[in-house]
Amino acid sequence: MSLWTEYEFGIGGRKPAKNWTAAERGNQKQKQTYYRRNCIWKIQLHLINKGHRIEAANAIIRSTYGERTSITNISKLIVRDRSEYKANGGLHPNLV
Repeated sequence: MSLWTEYEFGIGGRKPAKNWTAAERGNQKQKQTYYRRNCIWKIQLHLINKGHRIEAANAIIRSTYGERTSITNISKLIVRDRSEYKANGGLHPNLV
């Protein structure tokens, strides 16, 4: 949920990640962090656009990749799924 808050509203007085400029996203310090988080944000947005609330979207993501799986590992699995499930647009079948 904190990832979504960071994306939508910002954390600690910082601006929301959805409003970051290309320079901010490409900053060497932030580049990999943004890339990994963006993988999750895209799936959250996809599920929200399908009609799910953010809580339900997060529950679907957790049930797909494991309740105890870390956010870092979830993002790695999402990247893996892009090549493994090309027929589904790069999404795990549970997320389509």
